[in-house]
Order: sequence, then C-alpha cells, then structure tokens
Amino acid sequence: MLDDGRLYFLYSTVADATTLGGAIVGLMTNSGLSYTSQVAYDFDWEGMAAQTANLSGSIDNLSGFNGNVSYTTNANRAFSFTSGYRLPTANVVTLADVAGPYVNADRTMNMDIDERGNVTGVAFAKKCAFAGKVVPTRNYTSILQLTLSFAGGGCSLGANTVEGVAIYNPERKELLGVAVTANGASSALFQTRKP
Repeated sequence: MLDDGRLYFLYSTVADATTLGGAIVGLMTNSGLSYTSQVAYDFDWEGMAAQTANLSGSIDNLSGFNGNVSYTTNANRAFSFTSGYRLPTANVVTLADVAGPYVNADRTMNMDIDERGNVTGVAFAKKCAFAGKVVPTRNYTSILQLTLSFAGGGCSLGANTVEGVAIYNPERKELLGVAVTANGASSALFQTRKP
C-alpha cells in the first residue's frame, strides 16, 4: 500500500508460487488501523474474468496486513489473507540496478529500461508498442512507480496510459508490474526477467 492509499496485491498461480497469477488493485480508506476498499478490481491471469472486489483488512503494529477479499458476482471466489511486514533495508534498488533488457517467459513481451528509467517495448503483438517511465518510490526499497503509454494498433489497451508499480527482485533479476487505467477497470500486468 502506497502513501496515497492505492493498494497493489499481487498473487501467484495455484500451481507455482514463483509465477504471477494476477493482481488486485484498489483504493483504500482507513479508520485507525482498519482499511476498506472504496473500489478494487481483481485482474486474474488464470482464465477468470476481471471482477470488482471488496477488500478489507487491518495493520497489526508493523507486523502484518491481514484481511479478506470478497466478490459480489462470485461468492465462492472469496478468500482471506495474511502478510508479514518487511523492515526497510539499506539495499535500495536504484535505476542502474533495474536498467537493462527484459523478456517474459514465452517471449511475447520485450522491454528495455535505461539508466534514467525510460521504458520502451513491444507486448504480445508487433503492433503493440509502448513507452513509459519507472521512478523510485519514496520510502520503499524495491518498488518503483510505473507509467506506460500504449501506441494503439494491436494493443488491447488501445492508446491508453496506465499507472501503477513495478517490483524488482535483484536476486532473480525479475521485474513484476501492474498498472491500471485512470478509472482502474483495465490493467497491464507483466512478469519479466533479464535474459
């Protein structure tokens, strides 16, 4: 959860905890240490359609964020979650760390990031070019703010601009990202690595 109340909840596939399965993105409001979503969307990569979600949870004195997710259209999809708080470290990811070429597992997405954070790439179709920027976030060690603008043509997001976060794992040389349109109802979601 970032300072503006935007929550990014990335989850793995059922079969493999190292593979991105989807993301829930929501705008949260709080009363003390309890949080509820004003609006949230679940973007699933395992064959389920994107759905509106209701997310609630509480922060337990810097030890974790725990809560529940429910759906008005699919009650059987509801789940609860627990998470652990990770203390900030001196190992802040820099743009120089993140810079380089990236590709997804099936090589349908290629992306390059330079040392100033400029992003260029092609996703899922040669006609779907995109460009954007990654910028380090304040007070976070491995999370970057992400903006991507699509060039239209073969892009499922048309010529939209999406904003969100990218998370860099230096050990795996992996960059995960989720970014949403202004109304939050459509997303770009990716899992890439340096070759």
